[in-house]
Amino acid sequence: NLDTRLDYRFIDLRSDENILCFKIQSAFIRYMREFLYNNNFTEIHTPKLIGTASESGSEVFEVKYFDRLAYLAQSPQFYKQMAMASNFDRIFEVAPCFRAENSNTSKHTTEFTSFDVEFSYINGVEEVMNLEAEMLTYALSKLKDEFGVLIKEKYNVEINVPTLPFPTIKLKD
Repeated sequence: NLDTRLDYRFIDLRSDENILCFKIQSAFIRYMREFLYNNNFTEIHTPKLIGTASESGSEVFEVKYFDRLAYLAQSPQFYKQMAMASNFDRIFEVAPCFRAENSNTSKHTTEFTSFDVEFSYINGVEEVMNLEAEMLTYALSKLKDEFGVLIKEKYNVEINVPTLPFPTIKLKD
């Protein structure tokens, strides 16, 4: 049962299905990084332990830091904005984020891995949506080439690579 599997997760992870899941996740992130590198983005690494709660007014995790308090970062937004002001016009980060928001659902995670992209000098939100659509299509296509057969065998799921352009709707709709 699930409780036993979680109690002995180190053994449970030995299954072919679980190992494949980690390989797929790793490859998908590698392909998204590859796409961004190929499009002149620079990967940055922002602080995760910060001296002041800096984001959005939400609850943050406090950490005792020697003789004072520090906080776990909720997002890299502040540091990305500083990088943009420093003439880093195409950046991204793959890193942990922490949200101290108590929730009684399984849909909310207090710690997760963020894939965060930022770029300057755009003419509209469509450029952001197009870049993301191209990145996802690229990564899914590469993932299908490398793992499509195994995913079908192990999970009975087909990877369907969407075609460009992605459909859109107006905000008012």
